[in-house]
Amino acid sequence: MARLHRLLILVAAAPLLRAAEPIDLDYKTDKLDYLGYTFQKAYDPKATEWTLEARKDGALIYTFGQAFEPAHLRFGLVKLLRGESKQIAVEVYSGGAHCCANYWIVSVDPNFRVLLDTEGEFHD
Repeated sequence: MARLHRLLILVAAAPLLRAAEPIDLDYKTDKLDYLGYTFQKAYDPKATEWTLEARKDGALIYTFGQAFEPAHLRFGLVKLLRGESKQIAVEVYSGGAHCCANYWIVSVDPNFRVLLDTEGEFHD
């Protein structure tokens, strides 16, 4: 049922996304600084996995997915909402036998908000 809700929301948002600039997520970038937030790939040797961490003033505030390779973490700035600031789009490909790609859209202006999380649920 949750997948159906995600699909319906994406279909409803499609006209808005087509009007926005293209989403070009970069797998080569390891770090992005934007409006006081840092998004950076991080390796966990215990779990032998990579994640993308969001930090503010050095403090960890959010972790995006798990991947076996750093190239499976893609992220970049996109302009999806009205206003002057951009949003951060994230794609994490899990790999493995039960592989999936999960997506996040995050706004950091005026504060950190997860707008879309296909791994978990949608937020307002």
